[in-house]
Amino acid sequence: MTRPIITNIYKRRSAFSDELLSIIADYPDQQIVIIDELLSKLNHIQLDELEDLIVNNYDEDDVPVDKVSTFHCKRDLDSL
Repeated sequence: MTRPIITNIYKRRSAFSDELLSIIADYPDQQIVIIDELLSKLNHIQLDELEDLIVNNYDEDDVPVDKVSTFHCKRDLDSL
C-alpha cells in the first residue's frame, strides 16, 4: 500500500525539479528569489540538514578548481 505513495512522491519531486530548472533557465535573474522563498519554508532542523548536505557534498575545498562556479551573488544581508 505504501509503494504507490512513494512512487507518487518521486514523480512529484521529479516534476517539481524539472519545473524549477525550467523557470531558472527562463528567468536566471530570479534564482535568488526562488531559493530564498524555498528556504523560508524550512524550519531550523530542516535548514541545518540542508546546510550539512551542501557543506558535506559541495564544500569548495573538496571540489576541483575547474568545477567551482565563479558566479557569486551579492546580497544585502542586513535585510534578512
